[in-house]
Amino acid sequence: MSGCALPAKKTNLKVDTMRFAFLTLGALIFGAIFGSFVPASGPFLALGGTLFVGALKALVLPIIFCSVVASMARLGAQGRIGGILGVSFVYFLATMVAAVVIGLFLVNVIAPGSGGELAALAADTPTISGPSSPLEFLQAQAKKLVQDPIQAWSRNNILAILVFALAFGLALGKTGRGDGLAHGFDVASDALGRLVTLVLYATPVGVFCLAAKQVAQTGWEPILKLGSYVLVVAGGLAFHGLILLPLIIWLFAKRSPLAFFKAALKPLTVAFATASSAATLPVTMEAAEEALDVPPTVSRVVLPLGATVNMDGTALYEAVAALFIANLYGIHLDLGAQLIVAVTACLAAIGAAGIPSAGLVTMALVLSAVGLPLEGIGMILAVDRFLDMMRTSVNVLGDLGGTVVVQRFASIETVDTSVGGVDD
Repeated sequence: MSGCALPAKKTNLKVDTMRFAFLTLGALIFGAIFGSFVPASGPFLALGGTLFVGALKALVLPIIFCSVVASMARLGAQGRIGGILGVSFVYFLATMVAAVVIGLFLVNVIAPGSGGELAALAADTPTISGPSSPLEFLQAQAKKLVQDPIQAWSRNNILAILVFALAFGLALGKTGRGDGLAHGFDVASDALGRLVTLVLYATPVGVFCLAAKQVAQTGWEPILKLGSYVLVVAGGLAFHGLILLPLIIWLFAKRSPLAFFKAALKPLTVAFATASSAATLPVTMEAAEEALDVPPTVSRVVLPLGATVNMDGTALYEAVAALFIANLYGIHLDLGAQLIVAVTACLAAIGAAGIPSAGLVTMALVLSAVGLPLEGIGMILAVDRFLDMMRTSVNVLGDLGGTVVVQRFASIETVDTSVGGVDD
């Protein structure tokens, strides 16, 4: 049967990986130094950072829609979508639960904020509003899940666009006449990837602006005051991202952790700079397909799904933050309460959009579930951007790891190019 192939060629990122990483790291350091010494520059440099992140985000929805529709059309025609989605959700849930367990273990052992030494931070802090109960949270997510596609696009509702693309692509594959249209979405996805290349050349400049703006606005004092909390979150994220995820990749995907990290370097750099897994999605797709040789039929389903619901770093962060706030207020949470924290942290992380600091809003669900004051969120606002950059990097690393695990367990080694079905 005739068919059209997913892009077989290596597409578009020609920026040397190591050079890209060093330039971006240098821009981050010099930006932080510049912001420290010239704080008045913050509002002006914020414009450069906003333009950089905005340019990446502008490409996210088109890439998600085009790539997911094309991949679903092929997988639906071949009857393989169930295996990919099944393995994906098992992997997402397992790694997210593991992240929460790591966070709860560390926060119980180190107990940041205990003893009331940071109680002064509780005064005059802003309150973040959010869902007050699991039911309210689920109702809000249900409203976002199914929405008019045009309205969802205008509101940047990634979840609704993803659901529509999954359904439309599956239906397209089942028609048996979707070859030409699927090929058109392939070409559009490749063209959008080339636009990503152009934006990535501006990454060092964008990172310099973002770092300088952040340090100019907050300085270093908040990080020093909340040092124990920052160390627990950072330590938990480091353990999850540098030890547990590589171990999973080695054991279950049979991949070299070193080779995996080399492939992940570019998306990790962009994730750290932008603090947005959604904005990093085009770069993550490129790394999966070019550096890890993951078939597009896998990467273009798993990665958009992961960027929406797989938030290992966010779940860990919200669990640690909840217990830290409890310690500050002198509230003891027993094992049962901590179990509630673990469950709601996973739910809240799934509901957090892949945008900067979205976890702050969904954290209200975690605090409300165990009766902690929402005012406590205001105490960690000052260091949230720094931690957001770290947890986003772990989120993206987990998504990328999911592609190689799913590829192996779904037994997809090569790309079947037929949309209309498999020959009899």
